[in-house]
Amino acid sequence: MTALVPALLRYLRGRGAEPSSLAVAFGLPVDVDAHDEAGLAPSRVSELLEQAANALGEPYLALRLPAELPFRTYGPPELVVHASATLGDALLRIARYAHFVHPQLQCSFAVDGALAHFRQAVATPPRSSVRYAHEYGLAHALAHATRAAGVVLTPSRVWFASPRGHDVAPLHRFFGTRAIDFGCEDSGFTIDAALLDTKVTSSDPRLLTTFEGVVEAALRAQPRQRPCEALVATRIEGLLPSDASIDAVARALHMSPRTLQRRLDTSRPRHPVQKQTPRQRRRKRKRRTGAKHGCM
Repeated sequence: MTALVPALLRYLRGRGAEPSSLAVAFGLPVDVDAHDEAGLAPSRVSELLEQAANALGEPYLALRLPAELPFRTYGPPELVVHASATLGDALLRIARYAHFVHPQLQCSFAVDGALAHFRQAVATPPRSSVRYAHEYGLAHALAHATRAAGVVLTPSRVWFASPRGHDVAPLHRFFGTRAIDFGCEDSGFTIDAALLDTKVTSSDPRLLTTFEGVVEAALRAQPRQRPCEALVATRIEGLLPSDASIDAVARALHMSPRTLQRRLDTSRPRHPVQKQTPRQRRRKRKRRTGAKHGCM
């Protein structure tokens, strides 16, 4: 369940676009925009973002949405971010709880000397709609970090796993930098680490203690992600539209195609083999004996 879907359809209605046909096309209730949350397969959330952008004729709509979507309630992950003590703490929690923002996002935040890096991967097979998840995720992180700390964050560098589009000027304007790369291993942005000690204006230790346990429990309840498949997906995405064969992906990951295939095979979930009780083994032998004598 995600609050993003009904909020997005409410946004479309507010912009003069009728969302009911889009809801039906995605197998959602016609009145889904009247709900607080809705269930939709993770990959289809990105497709819905793409269709919303097409409906409004705004290719970079995903960049605006985090600051403009009409959410009706605050989710616990959002509350703990804004209850954090510093900007650095807020960014750590934005990364940790990114799955609740968009179900395909896998993020991390780390400091390297004078620079701090927010990284984001999208766990999905590559398709054009994934670009919208990348853009929405980075815009969301910057919007909430800016709101929490009360300072405008201008990245010194931004990068995307998605390929370069025809017109990237809107990206330059939004992020405030021309240092934007495409076709990378993941997506992300870099900011000055000196900003991380900035106090969060809404910091609330009591609220943080109250809700962080709730969010952590919800996070543990989420299905385990398979990092190998997510990494391969982002590599394929960066290689498109040219050579995205298994040989090319393996070279990009510095391994042989055979090793890559073996790691993908081992990353798939395996169902545990249940041991049979002595009684079950006797029954099985009896059935086999009966089958030999034409009883089954």
